[in-house]
Amino acid sequence: MFLVAANVYIPALILLGAVAILALLLIVPRKLARRSKILPDPVQTRMQERELEDVVEGLLVKLHEIDREVHAKIDTKLAGLNVLVAEADRKISELRLVLGKFETARGIPAGSARATEPRPISPDDADTPARQERHTQIYELSDAGEDILSISRKSGIPRGEVELILQLRAR
Repeated sequence: MFLVAANVYIPALILLGAVAILALLLIVPRKLARRSKILPDPVQTRMQERELEDVVEGLLVKLHEIDREVHAKIDTKLAGLNVLVAEADRKISELRLVLGKFETARGIPAGSARATEPRPISPDDADTPARQERHTQIYELSDAGEDILSISRKSGIPRGEVELILQLRAR
């Protein structure tokens, strides 16, 4: 994916290089002519300009070719990603079906085996007695040998937050 992002800038870099070469080819001969106080031959100058135009035109053609190649690669990768996303969605649906069957077979109420929805944290939660009580509850459940998922279910706190609280306790 990162290679695609880097390849997108290649046409711009080629164009920038072409402009830099064009600028050098036009500016340097003029400065040299001023220093030597010899006026350039108009016929030779026109020939140089034509050669320069041919070079720039060639670079623009290459730029367009590279642009087409990059866009084709991006389109190909995007199509592949869409296929992978569709496959992942299909597998998620299958897993939900299997989980539902598992819950039914075990007599577990539907949806209770799933992770709890995260609750929004308010600024008032910082260092309040309720927060300290939640931490104490998590510590007690952990000390009793409960795993993180069961602590999350019993306390109603998201699994990631339970993990974080327990990791911070260790420090």
